[in-house]
Formats: sequence, C-alpha cells, structure tokens
Amino acid sequence: MNSFVVHRTLASRVLARTRHAAPRHARALRTKFPTLGSVPLHSVARVTSLTAFVGLTAMVVTPREFPFKESEEQSTNKDTQHKFPVTLRNNSESLTLIGSAVRAVTMFNFYTYTLGLYLADSQLRALRAEYGAIASAENAATALSTLSSAVTGASSPAGSVVALLRIVPYRRANPPHLLGSLSRATCQRVKEMHGDEQSRDWCAQLSASLPGVKDIEPGQVIDIELLADGTARVYFKQQLTAELSRDSRAVSVLLQLFTGPKPRTAAVHQALVEGLRSALAK
Repeated sequence: MNSFVVHRTLASRVLARTRHAAPRHARALRTKFPTLGSVPLHSVARVTSLTAFVGLTAMVVTPREFPFKESEEQSTNKDTQHKFPVTLRNNSESLTLIGSAVRAVTMFNFYTYTLGLYLADSQLRALRAEYGAIASAENAATALSTLSSAVTGASSPAGSVVALLRIVPYRRANPPHLLGSLSRATCQRVKEMHGDEQSRDWCAQLSASLPGVKDIEPGQVIDIELLADGTARVYFKQQLTAELSRDSRAVSVLLQLFTGPKPRTAAVHQALVEGLRSALAK
C-alpha cells in the first residue's frame, strides 16, 4: 500500500472499504490502458480506489514510449559517475543537457540521486538572445530563475516542451519516498507563495506516478517532462507512467525548486548555474 499513499491513514481506510469493489475498477482500467497489463491487479485497484473515494483527478496513462532519442555523446557526473546523454531529440524538438548535480542529505553527505536538467533549444535561444554569452554567475542565476515562467505558457507555445528533469537514484529508492519528497516540497512552496492548497491533487498524483513499481534500483531513470501548458509527464525506464493533471503553478514551482532564487539544494543550483553559463557561451 505504501506505493500509493496519499495520506497513510486515509488510504488505509479507503482500501478497507473497497476491498471487494476495487478489482472490478482495476480490470476496467487495465482494459482501457493495455500498458498496465504488467501491473499487479491489486496495485491498479489501489489507484482506482483512491481516485474514486478520495476525489483525485485521474492520471492519464496511455501507451507511449519516451519521445526522445538519446545522443551517443554523454556527460558523466563526477560524484556519482551517472551518465547523461548530452542531447535528447525527436523530429520536432531538441533538448540540451544544462548540467547534472547530486542531491544529498546534508548532515551525512548521503547521496540520494543525481539530477540532470535539460532545456529545450528554443529556451536556450531565447535566453541567449536576452542575456548573450553570460560572463557572471549572478546573471546566469537570474537567467536560470526565469525558466519557471516558461511553463505557464507566457513565453512558449502551448504544448511545447520547456524542460526535462532526469532523476537517477544513487541507491535503491522507494517511489513514494523519492517522488513524495519532491511532491511535499512543491506543495509547501506553492502554499508559501500563493497562500492556498489548490495544488494538493497534483502533488498527490506526482507521489503516485509510478504505479506498480515497488523499488527503483540504482541507476534506473525517471524522466519528468515539463510542457509550456503546465502539463507534466512522468516516464520510468523509457515508458510513460503518468500524465498529471494540468497545473501551471505546481509545474512552475517544481522547476523553481532547482532553478529559482530559493533553491531546494544550493549545490544543485550552483551546478546548474555554471552549466547554463557554459551552454549560453557556445
């Protein structure tokens, strides 16, 4: 059950009440979305139960592979040795790796995952036109902080990809723990900035966006694709696992956790600032 906890106590009550009804909903969901065929029936049932009784907006899961081809050229993170393709391309879009950095538990310097940030080439061109070949880290940090506005549709064509976050665990990870930490940080920041909790549904979806996955092994890849219309898509091992309900505020704040003026981890932010300096200078 932990893989699908929105609120632990509430989830346990829901599942207790729907023990007999949930499998029927699960079979219907599996019929509609064949990609869930490998997901245990009880796991799908838990998602449908929570959707029906907690009132979550259903996550859209349709058969789809990761939409980008990875370049053979790679960049290796010096701390974890995780490798990131330098570019991601398809027929219409291209993304460039800005940098990678380690998220660690500060007190013990306990590595949790390596984050790679990719930006659409259209975003890089726009930043280069506005800021030029940035000389100072201060100006680069300012440029990096403007990215979050691109996922509100204010500066990008709706539906276009703005950025992609690639998360590579350093050690075995539990999906609700790994994605739940991002979810909680996002919701807390939204509440601080806007004074409400209207993004709680979106945050719950992010926490539960790897249904049926018990553990993420070291080196396995989670990709979070961020679109200009406020859509976020989650991929695991090159397969779409969730398309979250559209929420421009939440997607913008998620990006700000790494690129904004009050980053979640200073070391990650600094690495991305230096990476943007290098990218704009090319």
